Amino acid sequence: MALRDLNEAWGWIQRLVRRVSRLESGALLENSSITNGRMRFIGGLLRLDSGARLEGVGTFEWSGAGSIAGNWEVLQGGVIKVGGVLISPVGGGRIMVGEGPVGIILDGGTGTLTMGNIRLEGGKIYVGAGASQIVIDGATGKITAGNVTIETNKITVAGGSSPATLQEGKMAFGTGGSVEADTAIGGVRMVAGDAVVNAGTTASVRKGNASVIAGPLGIDINAAALRLLLNAPINLTPGLIPTQTGTGLPVGTLLITSTGALRRAA
Repeated sequence: MALRDLNEAWGWIQRLVRRVSRLESGALLENSSITNGRMRFIGGLLRLDSGARLEGVGTFEWSGAGSIAGNWEVLQGGVIKVGGVLISPVGGGRIMVGEGPVGIILDGGTGTLTMGNIRLEGGKIYVGAGASQIVIDGATGKITAGNVTIETNKITVAGGSSPATLQEGKMAFGTGGSVEADTAIGGVRMVAGDAVVNAGTTASVRKGNASVIAGPLGIDINAAALRLLLNAPINLTPGLIPTQTGTGLPVGTLLITSTGALRRAA
């Protein structure tokens, strides 16, 4: 604007002063935008304070180390730290809470949850490692601790010279034989092949068809073919027990015949 005469000079100066004052005191970026351009800070500082807020829509890219003061941080590799919690995209995604033996790791890639020496994976709980590891299988209801397996109404102990299984009141051994409850006599029964030993209100020893039974009224001896064989020296008065020939037994052996008579083999 050209100055036409001195009468306008004072008004012109006043207008210039007002414009300079507005530039000095005005907030030039209070309502502003940049289209297809950029704002660059070289060796400076962009600071948001007094309740300011940073919002954006699009892609956020950052190169180099950085941190956000407060309760969380963005670390290298896209890891987000919130207090003692780390959220990582590694291996399909992980959430780590705490550190050391009490640390908890939720691994999205493997579907596992680990807390110290305890691991949850695929419906199973693993405690410890190695030969003493304990495994709880939720699908089968089975618990394995080393060489011991616990199932519904069944316990199996593997390894050793004779693996054993306890099931429904019966202990069976891998080498043959068993020990089980005998409810008929309120006691136990031991079986090995055709040999059976019972102990309870009565006691008995059986081998094949031969047996010795001890009960409240006495002892019953049931010998094979109704014969009682005593392979031990016996002192008898001559002629007290009649002899019987053709038995094929050693001379002097006592036997009970089919008629119940006591004889000595001759």
